[in-house]
Amino acid sequence: MAEPAAESGAELAPLSQPEKRHWFDELDEIEWEDLDGDIERLPCSVGYVITCLLMPFFNGCINGFAASSVGLYFTDMERPLWHLGLALSLGFSMRLITQRLQVHFGIWTALPLAMFHLTGAILGVVFTAEEWAVFTEIVCLCAFDLSMAIEGIAYDSFKDFPEVSDMARQATSTSLGVFTVSIALACTVG
Repeated sequence: MAEPAAESGAELAPLSQPEKRHWFDELDEIEWEDLDGDIERLPCSVGYVITCLLMPFFNGCINGFAASSVGLYFTDMERPLWHLGLALSLGFSMRLITQRLQVHFGIWTALPLAMFHLTGAILGVVFTAEEWAVFTEIVCLCAFDLSMAIEGIAYDSFKDFPEVSDMARQATSTSLGVFTVSIALACTVG
């Protein structure tokens, strides 16, 4: 029987294994400078920050914060959940009308609708123990949601951009992305 290598004093050479490569190793080989010239980007201006970042962020925060906690609120305050269902049904029914108004009269209607939206949110925050205030808040948050108008404003702001026609699509995509992230963050905080 052969004597083990460790006892004989001979050292074992490490086994050679093929080098592991990951998909991200190939990113080092790409010449990024060549790609930057081909990609058109939205200009970082005050209009871009307000239209594509702040407006959808605040809209998502208001909607997400309330949506994540309202069911628990009704349960905790020992209020019947059918009141919550009624408020949601009434609010979403009214949304059909407000969305139609935005399409018919244009996106300038976003400002008065935003005032109703914010007023309802403030009522629910100030009068937290009153069911009528929370009911009104829920109806206003559902009925006067401005997601469609905000995307329309983002599109209109960048549709006539002189360099590239793709800017309007990028603006609406950015707006929708920020809105989605803000709702997720608000639900977590709420």
